Amino acid sequence: MTNLVIFDIDGTLLNAKGAGRRALEDAFATYHGISDAFSGVSFAGETDLALIQQAAQRHQLPMSDQDWLALKELFLTNLQIELDKAPGYVMPGLPDILFRLQYEGLYLALGTGNFKATGYLKLAQFGLAGFFPVGGFGESGPSRRDVIAGAIKAATSHYHISPDRITLIGDTPLDIDAARFNHIRSIGVASGPYSLDDLAKHHPEILLPDLSDETRIMDALTS
Repeated sequence: MTNLVIFDIDGTLLNAKGAGRRALEDAFATYHGISDAFSGVSFAGETDLALIQQAAQRHQLPMSDQDWLALKELFLTNLQIELDKAPGYVMPGLPDILFRLQYEGLYLALGTGNFKATGYLKLAQFGLAGFFPVGGFGESGPSRRDVIAGAIKAATSHYHISPDRITLIGDTPLDIDAARFNHIRSIGVASGPYSLDDLAKHHPEILLPDLSDETRIMDALTS
């Protein structure tokens, strides 16, 4: 059986201690002079594209192609600064489960709301970037559904596979929804802001507290 496993980043693989939020807020403050552009906005499960669009609409800001490029560059620069200040940590079970999946012949990809550059910057900070040669990213569209569709397309092309089973592992209800929308399985992990009970309401195929139980994860992915 050919298995493709798509991983979310924040709350699933690692906790960057809010570095992304601070970096994006600082980018808006520098470029647009707005210091509270994301006040009251939840970042959990959202894409960077959607967050920026929401902030631009909320504050009635024009966003030309030049504006987008400048803001993304500031975001990336700020993110490195924030990660250096408070690097965060990897989630329980990492990177061991990734080594195990590779050893067992499963194919790995990302499905993250981060922009590609910012997502890989976070992963590189924790030595995880090399596990994921391909993925779907925030550039795919404002919806997590778009991101996962992009991940599936990119991974099947990169690996030259037609997987028998595709599973998305994520920590938010939006991950579970995106998996269902794209007709793939989901494993919900309560290592992010949502509890096991919160995630259970959205009916993932498998529900785990984190990624530390290799045996249970392998059984879920291969049985």
